[in-house]
Amino acid sequence: WPADHNFQIFTLEIEDIFLIDWFGGPKPLPVADYLNQKV
Repeated sequence: WPADHNFQIFTLEIEDIFLIDWFGGPKPLPVADYLNQKV
């Protein structure tokens, strides 16, 4: 990347996940379940 773009690398540390569906409001999703999904 060109130096004037100020490109930086960051780490995202996920603490909470809420899945928003069309009905019923947000549902908590454990971070471990999110990270360990097999596709």
